[in-house]
This record gives sequence, structure tokens and C-alpha cells, in this order.
Amino acid sequence: MEASGFVRGISSFLALDLSIYIWHVLLHRYNFLYRFHAVHHTDTGMNVTTSFRFHFGELMMGNFFRFLVIGIFGISFSDLVLYEVFLNINVYIHHSNLEISPIVDKIVSKLIISPYVHRVHHSVIFKEGNSNFGSVFIFWDKLFNTYTDPSGRSVAKFGDFNFRGAECQRLSYILLQPFKTKKLN
Repeated sequence: MEASGFVRGISSFLALDLSIYIWHVLLHRYNFLYRFHAVHHTDTGMNVTTSFRFHFGELMMGNFFRFLVIGIFGISFSDLVLYEVFLNINVYIHHSNLEISPIVDKIVSKLIISPYVHRVHHSVIFKEGNSNFGSVFIFWDKLFNTYTDPSGRSVAKFGDFNFRGAECQRLSYILLQPFKTKKLN
């Protein structure tokens, strides 16, 4: 890869990651968007399947947002594929219930989102659940003051406080959840 291709690749990677960070913040800031995103947060047991738990409405809106970013920045297909592969591997890992050494986590989380950093984001505690929005790089949360240090925290309860019942875990409920009238974050 020539130098200009390398710079383009790095720029594309950063632009895509920043756009996903922004999209994630928007999902939590606007009630209409959060109604769809809450499906992801109703999972009360954090594991790799949580990384697949999204309402199709959120996926459609998110892809539209992503297509805008791709068009605005002129991101190539190969740069998009590279980012998507890295993003998905990282998202699967940080939604997993893997137990990793606190030392390894501390080192990894200096640059990328680790499982312990992201678990804070899935806490039922409102302030914690509205932090640590990053998907790959941790520096967006630190730069925009949305970072919550996971040190000394033991997230005992995952999920959205408003959607904790057993009925909230059924597919029939999940499909209609964005249209339910429960109080949202």
C-alpha cells in the first residue's frame, strides 16, 4: 500500500469509528432513536449474543447514517470492509462475558474499548449507561467527556431499567418494544 493509500485507510478508519461513536451518542440522546436502541439494552445477561440484539428499525436508520458518512468522506469499499471486520471482532469481544486479566484490560483499554469498559455502558445506572459509547477506539469517549472509568466498578445489573421483565426478552415483545409507552431514559 502506498503512503497516500495508507493515509486514506487510516483516515477512513477514524472517520467511520467517529461516526459510529456519534451515532451511538445520538441513539442515547434522542428519545425516538433510543426507543429502537433500547432493544439492545434490554438484554439482562451480557454476552456475545448482545452484540446481535438490535431492532431492525435501528439497523435501517444506522445504515442510512453510515451511507451518508461513506458518501461524504468518499470511503472506499476496501477501507469499509477492513473497518467492519475490525469493528465486528471488537464488538463481539467487548459484549462477551470473557474474564480477562485486569492488567491486560488496563493495557488494552488505553487504546480500544475493552469488555470491562463497555460493561459499564450496559449498566442499569443511568449515568453509567450513558457513557462509554465507543465501539473501537476509547479516545472518542475521553475526548468528548463521555468516559466512565470501570476501575472499582462491578456492574451487577445489566439492561434498561424500564424493560427488565421476562416478557421483555421475548421476540414478539422486542419487535414492538419501540412502540411501547414505558418511560425511557
